[in-house]
Amino acid sequence: MDPQTKRAGRGRTVALTVVPLAAAAAAGPLIGYASRADSWWAAFLFGGILLALVAIAIQVAVKVRDSRAQLTLAEEMDDLRLTVRDALLPVASLLAEMPGLDLLRRVDHLRTVGQAAVAALHSLVSPHADRARVNVYSLETDPLQMVWLAHIGRGDKPGPFVAGTPRGDAALEFLFEAKSAFYPNLGEARPAGYGGTASGYETFIAVPVFTDKRVWGMVTVDAPTAGSLTPGDLHLSEVVAEMMSVAFASAAAPEPSLHANV
Repeated sequence: MDPQTKRAGRGRTVALTVVPLAAAAAAGPLIGYASRADSWWAAFLFGGILLALVAIAIQVAVKVRDSRAQLTLAEEMDDLRLTVRDALLPVASLLAEMPGLDLLRRVDHLRTVGQAAVAALHSLVSPHADRARVNVYSLETDPLQMVWLAHIGRGDKPGPFVAGTPRGDAALEFLFEAKSAFYPNLGEARPAGYGGTASGYETFIAVPVFTDKRVWGMVTVDAPTAGSLTPGDLHLSEVVAEMMSVAFASAAAPEPSLHANV
């Protein structure tokens, strides 16, 4: 049950509890008074007072419901922040270790960071996207292709995107555009080079990993059920891609200085 439905249910419970109690508390004395007065105006007065009490009780119930809903929403937001922090903190910690490593160890460490990154993103996506798969790809230049650096999720490991093939050329063209892509339902819209049902997914997200100096690879998320990925998953993927750009740049060999031979 979604949170909004739960809050509405709590509101109905409060109303159904408060209203009868208020009416019952007032009914006894008022009925007694009306029977003693034995007149139409007394019965009319009794009905009016009872209706007023019911209206007040409903207002109180609504206010209680709204205050509880606000409290619950705040608690839910705190839980969400905590979940995101717990998922991404290990990635940040591994990134913080990279400057203290020599170049060779940074290259080895890059895969560790990538695996932590896909695990973090998968933990945030998988509760609502059944059998989701998360990948980090690395761009290689000889030959020109993207190969997976880290992977988690469904058992099928992602294949490479090789230049000179329809799938590879489409992916590389997307990569160098440096723009995120989100396809909620591949049955309605799909990118060039998509392999259809043979790819095993019906929704996916792709986010290039790049810095101002170069393109490094991309982060992808896919799932078999159309509509199971959300714009929020795209935003999370972009955060992970940004973190991976730091890792890739840290693991790269420094460019030769223009003054090295001076």
